[in-house]
Amino acid sequence: MASDLANPPLDYTDTSTNQPAGFEVELMQAIGEQLGLASVYLSPVKFDTIIPTIKQGGTADVGVSNFTITDERKQEIDFTEPYLDSNLGLVTLAVSEKTTQDVLNSADAKVAAQAGTTGESWVQENLPNATLVSLDDPVMALTGVQSGLYDAAVADLPVMQYLVNNSYTDCKVAIEIPTGEQYGIVVSKDNPALTSAINGALAQLDEDGTLKGLKEKWFGANL
Repeated sequence: MASDLANPPLDYTDTSTNQPAGFEVELMQAIGEQLGLASVYLSPVKFDTIIPTIKQGGTADVGVSNFTITDERKQEIDFTEPYLDSNLGLVTLAVSEKTTQDVLNSADAKVAAQAGTTGESWVQENLPNATLVSLDDPVMALTGVQSGLYDAAVADLPVMQYLVNNSYTDCKVAIEIPTGEQYGIVVSKDNPALTSAINGALAQLDEDGTLKGLKEKWFGANL
């Protein structure tokens, strides 16, 4: 697996063990068990390099880093069936007055997002007058919001909710953006048998309740 391991609680590096952890990590372990394969994560890489890496082949078999299934990405690689529904979240300081889309869509607003993500695309399309700052991961974006360097940050809602609840408690999800996204596992177009096998494993994990159990563990019973 290739991942940036920078999106808790989906995927991250557990500092106490220095090992990959999170919902997606445990999902891939379960898929591996279904297929009789070992689930091995490579060292973290930048998010926007993962799809080119899978497309090129030879380094990793799949990309797993809360990838939203999009038609644009499907031109480059294949996706498995979706395993999680999601939206985007816009985070500001809890005391900030710049918490609406109209206010943030101005030349004096700085909005951070992870490079190559749907969050970055949303800022480009919906806050065209703001200054977009493209960064390596959502943690960097929220650190900038916390320090006052950026007015807001946009990333996947489960990640943003987790971070403001656990690490960035002086920030808040000011806007929940209903994008109706779905996450899929990235596989090379040259490996359709692997895509089919993972889809079969996902269906089994859904049927036996494993997928539901992982969602409840990492996101709560309401997701």
